[in-house]
Amino acid sequence: MKHCETMIIDDKLTDESVLVELGARISRVRLEKNLTQRDIAQEAGVGLRTVQRLESGKAGTQLSCFIRILRVLGLLQRLNEMAADTGASPMAQLKLSKKTRRRASRKSSKTIDDAGLGPGAAETRNAVSENKSNWTWGE
Repeated sequence: MKHCETMIIDDKLTDESVLVELGARISRVRLEKNLTQRDIAQEAGVGLRTVQRLESGKAGTQLSCFIRILRVLGLLQRLNEMAADTGASPMAQLKLSKKTRRRASRKSSKTIDDAGLGPGAAETRNAVSENKSNWTWGE
């Protein structure tokens, strides 16, 4: 079954119709590149009968053979359009955002002294701590 125009592949077509249309498209590209079925088979490392079955829309062609033939015809990158990366789902993005650090953790007194705040930093911090413990509401 030869097609003069490219058929739109959608959910209304049967599986067999989709296979026939894909085969016809592959055949047209091969002919535009002036390649024989035998050329494609040899370069793709598949049997001639595999190319013939694929172009005629026969079920049973392995997906790996299909990929090899697309590669030879320079069509492999078009699979990106067919199976586009949708990105992370909203739930996955939410889980990732929870892992983002939002604030610094408390530092020990040794860390403060080591941070170059000077020798009196620990004493100042201790004095502030003592004042906090003496403070009450209403004063």
